[in-house]
Amino acid sequence: MYPIKLKPAFKDYLWGGTRLRDDFGKDCDFDKIAESWELSCHKDGNSVVADGEFAGLTLAQYIEKEGKSVLGTNCEKFENFPILIKLIDAKDNLSVQVHPNNEYAQRVEGEYGKTEMWYVVDCDEGASLLYGFKHNITKEEFRERIENNTLLEVTNSVPVKKGDVFFIEAGTLHAIGKGILIAEIQQNSNTTYRIYDYGRVGPDSSTSTRLSTLQTSAPQSLILSPNLLTWAAGQRSVLQSANILPLTLSMLIPPLLSRQTSPLS
Repeated sequence: MYPIKLKPAFKDYLWGGTRLRDDFGKDCDFDKIAESWELSCHKDGNSVVADGEFAGLTLAQYIEKEGKSVLGTNCEKFENFPILIKLIDAKDNLSVQVHPNNEYAQRVEGEYGKTEMWYVVDCDEGASLLYGFKHNITKEEFRERIENNTLLEVTNSVPVKKGDVFFIEAGTLHAIGKGILIAEIQQNSNTTYRIYDYGRVGPDSSTSTRLSTLQTSAPQSLILSPNLLTWAAGQRSVLQSANILPLTLSMLIPPLLSRQTSPLS
């Protein structure tokens, strides 16, 4: 078996920039390249084999043709390819959003949930991301703040620098901020529930499919040091330096949330 090289799938979401073309040489005709899905078997964007006898096949087609054994023994237990790796160029803020866990996503959406990890490849000076809540909030307050557009008053804005790594567990409220270029390793899922999007509307003007119930919890501040390669989950020093407080919040999210059906995130 020869080394398989892949061509990514591209996304031109409205918050994207041009760095993936300008700095990384991505070959794409989009004006904006928000994301390049470098390793993907997802129906919304399959990687394509670039060379050799399987050139032109999607990664999913290649695996179906050759069998799961090409992925190694650790993948045999998964019904579907387990991960998706992408590059994200956020020239503008991404929507404030949450992803469901496996139980909810498989029951309602028919795919995996979405836990993800971010590596900050590069960022502008002063860049930040949204990562969980500042303090415990009730179901009622959460509902009210979505309705009156004050949700950002109770969310953490976390400064970032090149080399930072963040673990975003399914159910964690989050958003990548403008001026950040990220490598994301995530579960093989494209299910996103958008909570707040700064008044932006996608080209199809779509804002809704109803989400009736979803269990969410704020992050247990899980920040990785790429230099020390140590997990810093729940350590007070990390929580204080990032201004993140542990939060246990179980709620039924009202139908105010909208399934992302337009290219916003």
